[in-house]
Amino acid sequence: MHGDRTQQQRHQAVQDFTSGNCPILVATSVAAR
Repeated sequence: MHGDRTQQQRHQAVQDFTSGNCPILVATSVAAR
């Protein structure tokens, strides 16, 4: 996850991670936003 993704894309990435659809989430400091 990085700053070039839209808010919706970042939200979807976190949802995929927490639901187990994506077992690994790599993020820069953008995840703190």
